[in-house]
Amino acid sequence: MKRLNGKGFTLIELLAVIVILALLILLAMPNVINLINRAQTGAFVTEATGYAKALEQDYVLSQIGGAFTNSSEKSLLKNVRLSNGNTYTYYCMTIDQLNKDHMDKSNAAGYAGVVEAFYPNSTVTNSSAITVITMTNGSYVLNTVSLTTLAQNSYQNQEVIGGLYAGTESPVIGCATASDNRDAIERGDAIINGGQFN
Repeated sequence: MKRLNGKGFTLIELLAVIVILALLILLAMPNVINLINRAQTGAFVTEATGYAKALEQDYVLSQIGGAFTNSSEKSLLKNVRLSNGNTYTYYCMTIDQLNKDHMDKSNAAGYAGVVEAFYPNSTVTNSSAITVITMTNGSYVLNTVSLTTLAQNSYQNQEVIGGLYAGTESPVIGCATASDNRDAIERGDAIINGGQFN
């Protein structure tokens, strides 16, 4: 096809440009998808950290408030013994309860799980508080992850305790209501044994 008056492009030239652009898009697509996934997991981790901070605030308020009734939504248990031999005060709230009491999150559909904290009793001097996050947002799952692990970004793609992976269901949906609850103790021990103190 000839150019009209020497201006414009031929059909073959236009097709060549379109093919080159398509190849460039195909080459860039994996990087773009990777960036989107990292942004989504980063946002989820930021939300999880916010839930953990809200739990810490609620714990302080519970210490001021006095009477407390344990439930699977919110629980305060004294003298929970972990594998390091120390006793802790266990404090837990479900994601749903944190949304109601603190987060005011309007788009919380699909969110589930718990945030648990183990606060050392006054006789313990060589231990820090331990915060354990186990939650989902309907796309990703954090399975028994400490705040330190979140801060260090060492949680990626581990479909195991202490990791983040794609999924829709939280491995834990309720708080422990007895101080000898093996599941809650094992989650606290998992953080201790991994050296992940916050």
